[in-house]
Amino acid sequence: MGRAVAAVQDWSLPVALTVLAAAEVTFFYTGASNGQQVAMLAVLVPLALVTVRRRHEPEAVAVVTAALVLVFVLAVQRDLAAQPPLTPFLVVLVSLFSLGAHARGRRLLVGAGLAGTLLLCLQVAAVVAGRGISDALPSVLFWTAALVFGRLLHLSRRQAADERARAERAETERDRHVREAAELERTRIARELHDVVAHSLSLMVIQASVEARLLADGADSTAETLTSIERTGREALTELRRLLGLLRTDDDTALLQPLPTLACIDDVLDDVRRAGHQVTLAVHGSSREVPAGVDLSAYRIAQEALTNAVKHAPGSHVSVAIDYRDDAILLEIQNNGPSVPPTGLVCSGHGLAGMRERVRVYGGELHAASDEDGGFVVRARIPSLAAEHG
Repeated sequence: MGRAVAAVQDWSLPVALTVLAAAEVTFFYTGASNGQQVAMLAVLVPLALVTVRRRHEPEAVAVVTAALVLVFVLAVQRDLAAQPPLTPFLVVLVSLFSLGAHARGRRLLVGAGLAGTLLLCLQVAAVVAGRGISDALPSVLFWTAALVFGRLLHLSRRQAADERARAERAETERDRHVREAAELERTRIARELHDVVAHSLSLMVIQASVEARLLADGADSTAETLTSIERTGREALTELRRLLGLLRTDDDTALLQPLPTLACIDDVLDDVRRAGHQVTLAVHGSSREVPAGVDLSAYRIAQEALTNAVKHAPGSHVSVAIDYRDDAILLEIQNNGPSVPPTGLVCSGHGLAGMRERVRVYGGELHAASDEDGGFVVRARIPSLAAEHG
């Protein structure tokens, strides 16, 4: 289909010019002899048909058409001062426009130089033969304008293609950065979950060991110990399921420092206050026994949202709301927009990608967007494991 369309585009103009040449010779040169009409068509028809190659070999077409026009005037018309037919003028117009639109570099220079020389010599000879300058000059101006317009079209197309290529490269680069950020965040989550699971399993081992000693000593087994082992085991298994798709092998060293939780959020808020922000904290409900992985992810999301507020909304008022529910933790971190000009840091979107990755691990939801007042709000819902245990 593509080749058929290209063929139609290539041949439609040459056919139209050929029909025009035949009609012009037939109806406007009725006084010419049959032999002279045949001679005119013998030059004008090839002159029109050669433009079929105007897009593929524009410099050759321009030179050939200029040479054929010269042959037509000198060998067929034989009167340099006479007004030539319209067809040669239009064919040269098309060939020079195509030369400017499709030729580049050396091909453009050679084609324009040779064709221009032939045509200029022809017009100078016509003026010398008695044709008025006012009759010869418009043709030269039109042909020059056709070449210039064709060149401008070529430059416009190339600029548009370059812009599309840059946009595609930027989109590809942005996607790559987002994927890399998500992979780095998954690696970080995997390291932290490693500690969570290790802690849970260690607790199970200790409790089972104690229960085994009690049984060895003949003491009664306590339901409380078994319930604790069961609860801890369920939490560890759930964390392990989440860990399977996240764990990376580039660094198996567990972090030695204690993992932060939402109970440590005051330290982050103090840092934000020291950066020149007014901060308010509202906590609803009780943390009770929130699983460590959920608590850690909630802390990291709040920390990232507060860091973004410091970077991109300096001097703003920041409100933090934490809502502990039976089935989830709800977070809302909102700022009212910068009160002083931002520092010029450009948001890469990696922080948001990390937040989404943490929420995705637990099947939660994240909303991060500008609000109507010019500020920015981050809302996250992280399901707790208690809901999964039923």
